[in-house]
Amino acid sequence: MKKRFSALFLVLAILCFAFLAVASGDDDKPKKENDGATNQSGQAVDDTYSLGDTAVFKNIKVTANEIINNKSSDFIKPAEGKKFIAVKFTIENISDEDQHMSSLLLFDGYVDDVKCEYSFGADTGLEGTLDGNISPGKKLIGYYGVEVSKEAKKLELEVKASWLGSGKAVFLFDIPK
Repeated sequence: MKKRFSALFLVLAILCFAFLAVASGDDDKPKKENDGATNQSGQAVDDTYSLGDTAVFKNIKVTANEIINNKSSDFIKPAEGKKFIAVKFTIENISDEDQHMSSLLLFDGYVDDVKCEYSFGADTGLEGTLDGNISPGKKLIGYYGVEVSKEAKKLELEVKASWLGSGKAVFLFDIPK
């Protein structure tokens, strides 16, 4: 009887946790900072961001600072016909609690609408990554790098405030020549 009660309690606890995670997802929808254009529900009309724009989530602000071609080193080079691109972001903790950032969990990349993966080589030699804990009121500045075709034109990075949340900010960039 005790095992059945424990199992039932565990299932109810998991369902409650899942419900709370889904219900809190609406607070994770970003808004553009310093942008007056919003719809009736207060959401930004333009749901994409570019260089210099700041997406404001419930707990963090994410600003795209620059996009660069990262020169390869003697030891780490892109594959034949490819190059390294890196985007510098500033992430600010605007909450009262520590926030954990993970470039692998919170970023999804697309080059010319094709899924791409984070490249450790693409941000080699650059200062800072987008991984770690951020204390309240503090910032994390670092790069998110990808390896792209030399002919690639457009980079799209989807940034999520948390791995449980449904809200995301879509940053669009023209890839520098």
